[in-house]
Amino acid sequence: MKRSILMLLVIGVAMIFFGCEKMDPLVPDSNADQEITSLKAAKVKGTFAGICTPTAPPNPGDNAWHDETGDWRTTGTTIWTQPDPAAFEGTAVLILDAKDKNDSPAGKWEMTWSGGLTPTDDGVLIVAEAMGTGVEGYVKGMKAKWSYTMTYVGNDFPNPENPTFFYVIEGEYYTGPVKRNGPKHLR
Repeated sequence: MKRSILMLLVIGVAMIFFGCEKMDPLVPDSNADQEITSLKAAKVKGTFAGICTPTAPPNPGDNAWHDETGDWRTTGTTIWTQPDPAAFEGTAVLILDAKDKNDSPAGKWEMTWSGGLTPTDDGVLIVAEAMGTGVEGYVKGMKAKWSYTMTYVGNDFPNPENPTFFYVIEGEYYTGPVKRNGPKHLR
């Protein structure tokens, strides 16, 4: 009887030892690795809308505008660069506004853009699409896309004195898990 109990005990220990797989959450297998990576990089989507107005008369090459949206992450001075005047495309940087006089800019976006001008009966329709990446500050690592639309009414384009000389902005940004650090006024 003692031998049969000892034999059952050995079989039970062998089943437990060889039947169980070591579960190490720090070193997942290849399928679980993809799932864990996707959870760490979960995207949070936000949207924004507003108006973009010139801060200086337009000139060939570089132009400065102010993007005013309902979200501090996309509000600031945009400097547009158009290297080839014949092509309606280029790069831009958006330097986010400081929130108070002692604060440095909240961040910076680098963008590429392209668009088109379409004559209308009253003036011209201008549409530009931009894709950007946050490179500094609170937006570092974020991705965003913008859609700028201007329905300019008048014959003397471009004339910044014309009240239709502004872009309507719509867009969305993507970020990883929400971080709760930084100044309270930026949360």
